[in-house]
Amino acid sequence: MTRPLVSLVIATYNRARLLREALESVAASTITPSSSVEVIVVDNNSTDGTAAAIGSVRRDGFPFQLSYIKE
Repeated sequence: MTRPLVSLVIATYNRARLLREALESVAASTITPSSSVEVIVVDNNSTDGTAAAIGSVRRDGFPFQLSYIKE
């Protein structure tokens, strides 16, 4: 695995719908998927389906490395 040059960290709490929109925006960016980019979502113990939203984004074929951390 190539070491990322850019790390985009998104902190969230009970904003599943907005998180999905944010990730869709990142996916639609002009950054080429072959670039060394990683996206890290830090979930501050959400109770609104945030984890399911991440799973849905992954299934849709998110073009960058996507990590999900729940604290």
